[in-house]
Amino acid sequence: MAQSETSISEECSDALETTELTDTTEPRIRWTRRDKLLVTLNTLIKSGDSVEIYLPGIITQIVSCEMGASSTEEGCLGIALYLSMGAATLFAAPLSNRIGRRKVVLGSLYISILATILCSVVPNQYALLLASRLSIGGCVGLNISTSNVFVAGLVSSHKVYQTGTFIDSFFFAGAGAWVAILGYLVLGSMGWRIFVLFTSLPLFIPPIIMLHCCLTMDEERGGGEEERGGRNEERGGGNEERRGKNGQEEESSRSRSNEMFGEDEARESDTKGYGAVSQSNIFKDSSSGGADPERWGSTPSPHSNSLSHYSPQKSETTSIASDDSKAVNFRSRIIRASAMNFVNILQGFGSILLLPALLRMNHERDGKTTDDCKSAVQGSDFLIVALLTGGAHLTGRVIGWLLMDRFPFWMVEAILATIMIACYGAIIANDDTITVVIALGIANIVYSITRLNLKVMECDIRYFGKGGIASASPIINVVSSVGAVIGTTFAEFLSTRDAVICTFGVSWALLVAACTTRDYKN
Repeated sequence: MAQSETSISEECSDALETTELTDTTEPRIRWTRRDKLLVTLNTLIKSGDSVEIYLPGIITQIVSCEMGASSTEEGCLGIALYLSMGAATLFAAPLSNRIGRRKVVLGSLYISILATILCSVVPNQYALLLASRLSIGGCVGLNISTSNVFVAGLVSSHKVYQTGTFIDSFFFAGAGAWVAILGYLVLGSMGWRIFVLFTSLPLFIPPIIMLHCCLTMDEERGGGEEERGGRNEERGGGNEERRGKNGQEEESSRSRSNEMFGEDEARESDTKGYGAVSQSNIFKDSSSGGADPERWGSTPSPHSNSLSHYSPQKSETTSIASDDSKAVNFRSRIIRASAMNFVNILQGFGSILLLPALLRMNHERDGKTTDDCKSAVQGSDFLIVALLTGGAHLTGRVIGWLLMDRFPFWMVEAILATIMIACYGAIIANDDTITVVIALGIANIVYSITRLNLKVMECDIRYFGKGGIASASPIINVVSSVGAVIGTTFAEFLSTRDAVICTFGVSWALLVAACTTRDYKN
C-alpha cells in the first residue's frame, strides 16, 4: 500500500513538473518548405516594389531637366507613382475577394513589367511618361496590399511570419540602397531609360515563375506542399488525427484517475487541469486560411503525456472566440494602427523626395546658381542618398529586429517618435548640409525600426483576429498610401523648409498614437 501511494505521488509530481516545463518553454520555429517559398516570394516582390518606390528620388530631377519640364510638371512626375499606389489600395481588397489574391499579385507583376518597358522606350513625351509611372504605382499598390495578407494567411505560424517580415523588410531597404548606388555607377553613362530597365525587371520576373510553378493554387487549397507530400501532421487532416489521439489519451487519463483516486477525485483533478482540456479545442482546422490560429498563439507541448495535456494559454493581445471572429476593440485597434502607419509612411516616403530637394537647395545656395539642372542631384550625391535612405533603413531593420519582443511595443515606439521629432526640429533650426545629413540619417533609422514593427502589427492575426485580418490590412494600407501621397506632396510642392515644418508637426501624432497601443505585443 505504501509503495502504491509512493508511485502515485511520483507520477503526479512528474505531471506537475512537465506542465511547468510546457508553460515556460519557448517553442522552436519550424519552417516548412512552403514557408520558405512564401517568404522568398514576398521578399522578391517587396524588393521590386522598393526599387520603384525609391526610383523617383533618383531620376525625377534628371528626367525633368532632359524633358524641359516645369517645376509643377516635375512635382506631378515625382508623386505620380505614390498617387496611383494609394488609389490602387482602395481596390485591392474587393479585387482580391473577387478573383483571389494570387491572381491579383500575378496580374500586377505582369503590368509592372509592361509599364516599365513603356517607361524606358517612350519618346520625350511627358504624358506617356506620366502614364507609365501611374501604371507602375498602381501595380505597386496592389502588390503591397495583397502580398502580405497572401503570405500571412498561408505560413504555418506567427513566428515564421514575423521572421519573414524582417527578411523582406531588410531586402526592401537594401533595394533602396542598391538603386542609389547603381545610379552613382551607371546612370550618367547609360541614361535613365536603360537604367529603369536594369533596376526593376530582374526582380519582377522570378516571382512570376514561382507563382506559376511552385505555389500554384496554394491560396485556394490553403497550402499545397502538405497535400502534395501527404504530411498529415501539417495538413488539416492531421489535426483530426491529433484530436482522436489526444481524445484517447484523455479518456485513458480519466479512467486511470478513476481507478487511483475514485470518480469524485478524478473529476476534481480534471477541474484542476490534469487532462481536462480537450486538444480538439486547441487545434482547429483552418484549411481555408492555411494557417492554424493556434500556431499564431499557443503551441502544443511536445512533452504531453496521459496526465498532463497542454492547456491553452490566454493571448496577451487578443480575445478570439472562434476562427472567424474579430478581436476585441477591433475598430479602435484599426484606428490606432492606421494613424501610426499614416505618419510613419508620410515621414519615410516624404524623405525619399525631401532629401534630394534639400541637397539641391544647398547646391544652389553654395554654388549661387538658380539653374535647377546644374544643381540637380547627380554623381556623388547618389552615394549620400544611398547612405541616408537604403543604408539607414538597413541599419534600422537590424536594430528593430534586435529590439523586437525585448521591450514593450508602445514604449519603444514612443521613444522613437520623440527622436524623430527632435531630428526634424534640428533641421528647422539649422538646414546646412551637415545637419541635414546627420538628422535625416537618424530619422531614417528611426523610420525603419518603426516600419518593421508596424509591418508585423499590420498582419498580426492575434491582434486583429482571423476574421478581422482580411479587412484590417487593406484599411491600413489605404491610410498608409494617403500618408505617402501627402508626404511626397510636401516635398515636391512646398518649399523645403515648409515641408520639414509640416512633417515636424504631423510627427507629434505618431507619439500620441504610440502611447495608446499598450494592448499590443509583437
